[in-house]
Amino acid sequence: MLLQAEIALNQGDLEKALQICEDIVQREPLSVAGHFMLGLVYRSRADEHKAIAEFKKVVFLQPDNALARFNLGDLHSQTGQIDEAKTEYSNAAQLLIERPESFDDRFAGGFSVALLIDICCSKLQTLKKGG
Repeated sequence: MLLQAEIALNQGDLEKALQICEDIVQREPLSVAGHFMLGLVYRSRADEHKAIAEFKKVVFLQPDNALARFNLGDLHSQTGQIDEAKTEYSNAAQLLIERPESFDDRFAGGFSVALLIDICCSKLQTLKKGG
Protein backbone atom coordinates (compact mmCIF):
# COMPACT_ATOMS: atom_id res chain seq x y z
CA MET A 1 0.00 0.00 0.00
CA LEU A 2 2.89 2.37 0.70
CA LEU A 3 4.17 1.86 -2.82
CA GLN A 4 0.72 2.65 -4.20
CA ALA A 5 0.60 5.83 -2.12
CA GLU A 6 4.07 6.82 -3.27
CA ILE A 7 3.15 6.25 -6.92
CA ALA A 8 -0.05 8.28 -6.56
CA LEU A 9 1.88 11.09 -4.84
CA ASN A 10 4.57 11.10 -7.54
CA GLN A 11 1.88 11.22 -10.23
CA GLY A 12 0.22 14.16 -8.51
CA ASP A 13 -2.90 12.24 -7.56
CA LEU A 14 -3.02 13.71 -4.08
CA GLU A 15 -6.55 12.54 -3.33
CA LYS A 16 -5.69 8.93 -4.06
CA ALA A 17 -2.45 9.19 -2.10
CA LEU A 18 -4.34 10.74 0.82
CA GLN A 19 -6.95 7.97 0.84
CA ILE A 20 -4.31 5.24 0.75
CA CYS A 21 -2.23 6.85 3.52
CA GLU A 22 -5.26 7.39 5.73
CA ASP A 23 -6.17 3.74 5.23
CA ILE A 24 -2.63 2.69 6.17
CA VAL A 25 -2.57 4.64 9.44
CA GLN A 26 -6.12 3.59 10.29
CA ARG A 27 -5.13 -0.06 9.94
CA GLU A 28 -1.73 0.42 11.55
CA PRO A 29 -1.70 3.52 13.78
CA LEU A 30 1.98 3.02 14.67
CA SER A 31 3.16 2.89 11.04
CA VAL A 32 6.09 5.28 10.82
CA ALA A 33 6.14 5.03 7.03
CA GLY A 34 2.38 5.58 6.84
CA HIS A 35 2.54 8.75 8.92
CA PHE A 36 5.61 9.93 7.01
CA MET A 37 3.85 9.46 3.66
CA LEU A 38 0.74 11.17 5.02
CA GLY A 39 2.94 14.10 6.04
CA LEU A 40 4.33 14.28 2.52
CA VAL A 41 0.84 14.22 1.06
CA TYR A 42 -0.35 17.03 3.33
CA ARG A 43 2.81 18.99 2.54
CA SER A 44 2.12 18.57 -1.18
CA ARG A 45 -1.41 19.82 -0.59
CA ALA A 46 0.04 22.90 1.18
CA ASP A 47 -1.68 21.89 4.41
CA GLU A 48 1.28 22.73 6.62
CA HIS A 49 -0.47 22.25 9.96
CA LYS A 50 -1.65 18.72 9.16
CA ALA A 51 1.77 17.91 7.70
CA ILE A 52 3.44 19.12 10.91
CA ALA A 53 1.10 16.95 12.97
CA GLU A 54 2.00 13.87 10.92
CA PHE A 55 5.75 14.47 11.03
CA LYS A 56 5.50 15.02 14.79
CA LYS A 57 3.88 11.58 15.03
CA VAL A 58 6.81 10.14 13.10
CA VAL A 59 9.28 11.79 15.49
CA PHE A 60 7.30 10.52 18.48
CA LEU A 61 7.39 6.97 17.08
CA GLN A 62 10.96 7.20 15.79
CA PRO A 63 12.91 10.07 17.41
CA ASP A 64 15.97 9.49 15.21
CA ASN A 65 14.08 10.02 11.94
CA ALA A 66 16.19 12.78 10.39
CA LEU A 67 13.95 13.17 7.34
CA ALA A 68 10.89 13.84 9.48
CA ARG A 69 12.88 16.40 11.43
CA PHE A 70 14.10 17.99 8.19
CA ASN A 71 10.52 18.25 6.94
CA LEU A 72 9.46 19.72 10.28
CA GLY A 73 12.23 22.31 9.91
CA ASP A 74 10.92 23.31 6.49
CA LEU A 75 7.31 23.40 7.63
CA HIS A 76 8.05 25.38 10.80
CA SER A 77 10.06 27.84 8.72
CA GLN A 78 7.17 28.24 6.26
CA THR A 79 4.71 28.88 9.07
CA GLY A 80 6.93 31.43 10.80
CA GLN A 81 7.91 29.20 13.71
CA ILE A 82 11.58 30.10 13.41
CA ASP A 83 12.82 28.75 16.77
CA GLU A 84 11.15 25.40 16.08
CA ALA A 85 12.62 25.37 12.56
CA LYS A 86 16.13 25.98 13.90
CA THR A 87 15.70 23.19 16.44
CA GLU A 88 14.54 20.68 13.85
CA TYR A 89 17.22 21.55 11.27
CA SER A 90 19.82 21.25 14.00
CA ASN A 91 18.40 17.92 15.17
CA ALA A 92 18.28 16.59 11.60
CA ALA A 93 21.88 17.59 10.88
CA GLN A 94 23.11 16.13 14.17
CA LEU A 95 21.33 12.82 13.52
CA LEU A 96 22.69 12.61 9.98
CA ILE A 97 26.23 13.32 11.20
CA GLU A 98 26.17 11.02 14.23
CA ARG A 99 24.06 8.19 12.81
CA PRO A 100 24.18 8.22 9.00
CA GLU A 101 23.25 4.53 9.02
CA SER A 102 19.81 5.44 10.36
CA PHE A 103 19.09 7.46 7.21
CA ASP A 104 16.19 5.95 5.26
CA ASP A 105 16.78 6.85 1.63
CA ARG A 106 13.36 5.54 0.51
CA PHE A 107 11.87 8.94 1.26
CA ALA A 108 14.91 11.14 0.62
CA GLY A 109 13.95 12.15 -2.90
CA GLY A 110 17.39 11.28 -4.20
CA PHE A 111 19.19 13.45 -1.63
CA SER A 112 22.31 12.05 0.00
CA VAL A 113 23.20 12.29 3.67
CA ALA A 114 25.96 14.80 2.90
CA LEU A 115 23.67 17.01 0.83
CA LEU A 116 20.96 17.01 3.51
CA ILE A 117 23.53 17.98 6.15
CA ASP A 118 24.67 20.86 3.93
CA ILE A 119 21.08 21.98 3.35
CA CYS A 120 20.30 21.88 7.08
CA CYS A 121 23.40 23.92 7.89
CA SER A 122 22.64 26.43 5.14
CA LYS A 123 19.04 26.84 6.31
CA LEU A 124 20.22 27.25 9.90
CA GLN A 125 22.62 30.02 8.89
CA THR A 126 19.89 31.78 6.91
CA LEU A 127 17.45 31.58 9.84
CA LYS A 128 20.06 32.81 12.32
CA LYS A 129 20.65 35.84 10.08
CA GLY A 130 16.95 36.56 10.15
CA GLY A 131 16.23 35.69 6.54
